[in-house]
Amino acid sequence: MSFEMTLWRVAGTRLEKLDPSTLDQEGRLEEWLERDPSVLGMEVAIVGRQVQTPFGGRIDLLAVDRNANCVILELKTPLNGSIGRRTEGQSHGNT
Repeated sequence: MSFEMTLWRVAGTRLEKLDPSTLDQEGRLEEWLERDPSVLGMEVAIVGRQVQTPFGGRIDLLAVDRNANCVILELKTPLNGSIGRRTEGQSHGNT
């Protein structure tokens, strides 16, 4: 399941939608999500970061939900790596 998250800023008594911002490093987003996974909009506990798989790959963030299902968070960036690249998140669960 992939999803898009909208960010809002409180401006007095109103909410203002923020434009998508860019991240210069995928690692910064990993750190942010590891510290506060509640921003994902799902109740999960992060149990690992850059977890090595038996297939030689790595999982960006590994989490567990309240029903003990594994949730894999893979952060994606465009292949060209240009300045201003957008970082997107994708999650996979056992639902």
